This record gives sequence, structure tokens and C-alpha cells, in this order.
Amino acid sequence: KGLIPLSIANKDAWPMQSCLAGMLVERTGGMQWFDNAIAGNNAGFDDPQFVAAMEIIKELSDKQMFSPGTNQLAYGQGLDDFVNERAVYLIDGGWMVNNMIGELTDEQKTYMSLESFPDVPNQKGKSLSASATAGQGFGMNAKLNDAESEAAWKWIWFYSGPEGSAIRQRFGRLPAYKLAEPADADPMIKKLIAFAGKVPMGYVMDAVLGAEPIGAFNVNLQRMMFGTMTPKQVAQDLETMVDKIDRASK
Repeated sequence: KGLIPLSIANKDAWPMQSCLAGMLVERTGGMQWFDNAIAGNNAGFDDPQFVAAMEIIKELSDKQMFSPGTNQLAYGQGLDDFVNERAVYLIDGGWMVNNMIGELTDEQKTYMSLESFPDVPNQKGKSLSASATAGQGFGMNAKLNDAESEAAWKWIWFYSGPEGSAIRQRFGRLPAYKLAEPADADPMIKKLIAFAGKVPMGYVMDAVLGAEPIGAFNVNLQRMMFGTMTPKQVAQDLETMVDKIDRASK
């Protein structure tokens, strides 16, 4: 009694989009529809599939499932409620697991788990799916001399190869290099590795759409939760901006 069902701090506007909306859009539309909507290939973000995802967020907000005052909570405050067990679930990215390590007790780490959002009504996407995006790598400068080029390639191999990947994995990163699970890793890191290896992955919206449409969409999600925009209006506004800015530039 008195627990927060879903802890999320959305003052900065991006967490609701990055950690929840993209996953819900994949669930309500499926990846083929998602790809077509991005390209404007007989699909768009004002389609019923996208509106349905917005309606889920609106319903969760209206039923007070999110942190009280979520749109006034600075990023990181949601973690505080979760680790102090004032919240049942924390909606956040996998990167937050590394922050949890120093906050959770050893006992908490035995029963804390990483879970996927449950199936949604009329689901078209995959069960248990989460949203994800590949991290950025290093670009090579073609104008380097031989010594500089050799040093740069050496660094890239160290960072991306087995040695650097193993170091990053111990600190909660999920490198592209295939590695065995580190025996000395924190229990939460092991849970993150296991989770990432078994769940289907959809898109993080800000990784596949332009900065200007996403910036407006983030704010519009807040407006929808405040009741000044409807799910359909949010969808129509995003479709207009994506068509005018993203698709028009390709």
C-alpha cells in the first residue's frame, strides 16, 4: 500500500520517449510497420498503431501509475524511489544498472530483476521486446600519417576488441564483441547481460528520428500527460514534423 507502481523521472522530457514510448510503438505496430512509418512507406506516425501506443502512456498517466509529479522529477530521482523500495518498478535504460550497483544492498541484488513490459492490447510486435540502439564507435581520419594511423587503429582495437570490451562489460556496458559472462561481475551486471541476450529489441525513437521532431515529441508527451494534447494530436504533430524534416531531407 502506498507504493509507486512505475517509477520514472521525466522532467528532462526524454526518458518517457527513450525508455517507454519506442518499446510501446514496436508492440502496437510491429517492426515492419515501424520501419515503414519511418520511411513514409504507406505508413505514418499518425496511424492507429502509433496512436494506440500514445493512448497506453496516457492511460498509465491518468491512472496515476507513474511517479507522482513525474514531469517535475529530474532524471535520477526515479532511481532513489526504487532502491529505497518506495516503487515496485523502475522504467529506465540498461545503463542505469551500473548506477544501481552502489545503491542496492547485497540482499536487494538477490531479488531485484530486469523485466520486460507485459503484452499490450491488440499487440502486433513481439512479446517481451525492449527498445535498444547500438552505441557509437570511433571514426578514422583518412588524413592521418602512418604513425598516427597505426596509433589510432591500435586504440580502436583495444577499445572494441576483447580487452576493452571485457573492461566495459564489467561496468555494465554491452559490447558488440562476443564475450563469456565475467565471473567476478556484480550480480546486477550478470542480470543485465542475461536480459539483453534473451529479449527481442525494437527501436529507441531518438536513434531513428531527427533531433527536431524528437525534441517536439518529447515535450508533447508531457503535454499529453498534463491533458493539453490528445494522443492523436501528439501522433499527428510527429508525423507532420517527420515528413517535413526527416523524410524531405533524404
